[in-house]
Amino acid sequence: MRRSFFRSGLLILPASALLAACGEPLRIQASELVINTNFDLHAFSLAPPTYNSGIRTPFAQPVPVTAAGAFDVALDLDGAGGIRVMPVRTVVTPLVGAIRVGLRLAGDSFDAVLSAPTGEYVRDSVFTIVPGEVIVIEADHSTDVCSFAISPFIYSKLSVLSVNEVTGSMTVRFAVDPNCGFRSFEEGIPQN
Repeated sequence: MRRSFFRSGLLILPASALLAACGEPLRIQASELVINTNFDLHAFSLAPPTYNSGIRTPFAQPVPVTAAGAFDVALDLDGAGGIRVMPVRTVVTPLVGAIRVGLRLAGDSFDAVLSAPTGEYVRDSVFTIVPGEVIVIEADHSTDVCSFAISPFIYSKLSVLSVNEVTGSMTVRFAVDPNCGFRSFEEGIPQN
């Protein structure tokens, strides 16, 4: 009898030691660095089709706006000094469904927005901002980059630094947490 107890104890000890060594085994960990960059875009209504007017948020990548809908948001000028931030579903209707995009004004400076806020985002609606304002983007990537993740959302923020009304070009400051469901915009790999 004593011998079987000892044998059971040996099986339990390695399992508990293994779990302790893993830290929090059920906690999801990020693996990608937060991307913080600047790039130039062209106003959608003024640009030739090959010019970058859209952003593919998980990769912080400026892209052309095409009927295929391979972008999350497009930027355009409204003619009155504003910049229109347009989710993909407000611009095109691709044959394969477009992702859902939620927008939310941050109400703070770009550097002060350290993470995407929780709560409601306005889905698939155009927002108009002015240079310097910050908008947070919640893009549902459940059909591609986040298809096997617990949370399907990629969070990013953008602010337009400058606009040339004549050429339609604009410089954008952009940050994204490419880890599905993570909200941090701080440098490095997010911790939660």
